[in-house]
Parts: sequence; structure tokens; C-alpha cells
Amino acid sequence: MDWRIISLGLLLDTIPCWWLVALLQADLTWWNSGTFFVVPVIISCAVIVTTIGLARHGPSGSFSESDLVVVSACTGLLVIFFGILPVNLTAISYSWHCLESGLPWFCDKASAINSLAWIWLTLLLAPAMAFFGAIFFALRKRT
Repeated sequence: MDWRIISLGLLLDTIPCWWLVALLQADLTWWNSGTFFVVPVIISCAVIVTTIGLARHGPSGSFSESDLVVVSACTGLLVIFFGILPVNLTAISYSWHCLESGLPWFCDKASAINSLAWIWLTLLLAPAMAFFGAIFFALRKRT
């Protein structure tokens, strides 16, 4: 495993979360700002880079398996709290407005956000791969 490449994959994976936070602070709607095209590309790059890092037998450096487990778990929690939860909370808000008023605008926004929420759920793929890869590598190294 090459820890530097895996760390780059985990860093790429956090970009959509910070992008979402920046858009929310600027009062811009994230579902109208190219999310459907940009976020899957970033997620795909993060997964590909993490996979290359897991498959490559480069120098491990001073970064141990336990450090990678902690970093990947923290990245997963960051993705959950700053990426997935805000998206789902936004969807819930529009769903309530849709149920209360029945206006098609709220219902359309709620369904669009719900469909995009599945894309944001895939943000957990790269941290999960790094987490289980580090555990597997540590177990294999001990036997």
C-alpha cells in the first residue's frame, strides 16, 4: 500500500463536503450549481486514487496502518456530518413543505434533492475502502 496516494484519495473525497458548506454559506442552492455532474466526477476520482493507493506496493513511509484507520474513520465521519446530513435535512425540509402545501415546486425540489442524496451517499466509499484495506493489510502483515 502507498499511504500517500490513499491520503490524496481521502482528501479528494472531502472536497464535495467543503463545496457544499461553502455554497450553503453563500446562500446558493447546491442542487442548481452543477452538483449532478461535478460531485460524481470528484467521487470517482477519489475512489480511483484510493484504489490505486491500496493496490500499489510502494513505500509505506512513517504512516502506519493504525494511523490510516483513524484518518479514514475521521474522513468518513466528516463526510457524514458535513455532506450527507445537510443534504438529507434539506430534502426533509422540502418534503414537509410539499406535504403541507401540496405545491408542485416544493415536491419537485424534494424529489430532485432525494435523487441527489444517493450520489452523496457514495462519498463514504473511499473512506470505507481505506478503512477496511488498512485493517486487512495490518492483519495480513501479522500472519
